Amino acid sequence: MHKIWPLLFILSIGACGGRNRTGESKPLPPLRSDVRVEIKDRDRTVAVFEAQTAADAYSRQTGLMYRKKLDSDRGMLFIFPAPQRAYFHMKNTLIPLDVIFIGPDSTILWIKENARPLDETPFGPEAPVQFVLEFKGGTAAAKGIKEGMKVQWQ
Repeated sequence: MHKIWPLLFILSIGACGGRNRTGESKPLPPLRSDVRVEIKDRDRTVAVFEAQTAADAYSRQTGLMYRKKLDSDRGMLFIFPAPQRAYFHMKNTLIPLDVIFIGPDSTILWIKENARPLDETPFGPEAPVQFVLEFKGGTAAAKGIKEGMKVQWQ
């Protein structure tokens, strides 16, 4: 998604995934946590996730595809090298996800709640983002996560 038109990125996401040349499923590596993500409303922490970062092209393209479950305190943090329009879809994603689009100043700009599994319809905000956080569908509503809140990670 670096300098490629975002729609081309969407189309390329389906080319990567968890199948080998014969069409058989490859085993997925466990979701590793390499960053602690906190969502804050002013000085109050409303949610904490252990997340895996997706900072290279391959990990951003595959994301949470092919996973059959996701613990409610786990997620994936997508990091882009610069602010840009970002569109996501749920092709090859088997579980509902909440997808949080975050601006370069770490403010939540837009939330897609309960994105439907296997839906290939692209979604994303009009504004450029630099980070995206995905976690188990329904968690944003349950925790009271809203646009305008701040996201921090270490």
